[in-house]
Amino acid sequence: MSRKNIVKKSKKKIEGFDIFLVVFLGLICIIMLYPFWYTFIGSIIPYSEYLSKTFLLFPNKIDLSAYRQIFESGDILRPLFVTAFVTIVGTFLCTFFTATAAYALSKKFPGSALIVNLIILTMVLRPGLIPQYINLKRLGLINSIWVYILPTLIIVYNFVIMRTSFAAFPKDIEESARIDGCSEYGIFFKFVIPLSKAILATVALFYAVQLWNTYSASVFYVTDNKLKTIQEYLSRIIMEDPEANTEEVKIFSETVKLANVIVSVTPILIVYPFLQKYFVKGVMIGSVKG
Repeated sequence: MSRKNIVKKSKKKIEGFDIFLVVFLGLICIIMLYPFWYTFIGSIIPYSEYLSKTFLLFPNKIDLSAYRQIFESGDILRPLFVTAFVTIVGTFLCTFFTATAAYALSKKFPGSALIVNLIILTMVLRPGLIPQYINLKRLGLINSIWVYILPTLIIVYNFVIMRTSFAAFPKDIEESARIDGCSEYGIFFKFVIPLSKAILATVALFYAVQLWNTYSASVFYVTDNKLKTIQEYLSRIIMEDPEANTEEVKIFSETVKLANVIVSVTPILIVYPFLQKYFVKGVMIGSVKG
């Protein structure tokens, strides 16, 4: 068989595999996206249409009664505000403290390796729920909005990624800055931070998603309904017994649940496109050298 035929044959195989890969990944994408699409369509159609269909693709009639009921009652606004505050403030604080700790421990000094190893050890050795509750109670964080932020101020996984990135930061830039009389704080804020946007955006996205999805802390450490998060509110809405509701609420019970889900996930979905361009680059930077 000539070389030309071999190249032609291998080219056909590659094209065939590409077609299979596109079809396979397309099916996986549809399977993953359909639950969200089902939720969205179910929230904007009349309740009678929702009951008559098991497979939702397109609405026959758009009905926003579920969304009107949500915002007219106002029940979702307080947990939405609490979660938004926790996500915005917590993402900034967590990213900042993780970055400062990672930069400091990316340097070699006596005991630095021991400190890093002890920090990594906390990924394996975790306190139970009761010791953690007692600790938070003694710190005065029970029934406080800061119970959502301070215990997760530095996540070890994010710390490791950021430390790895800072360890690979060009030493020439730091040395040049020191020669010009720049302090360590100046190097960090004027050079390291501006040149590490990818890894900072990646870690910030990790924190934002985690803080927005806060659920267990709201269940175990907060009893004040004014400080409950949107995730616990959704849990209560979804598990609510429709027989216990009034007739008016019962009519829209399922569509209202779906509308609540859409309202709760939309803000974090809006953030993704702005950070997506940094995401892959940031993860790769944090995993090249360790």
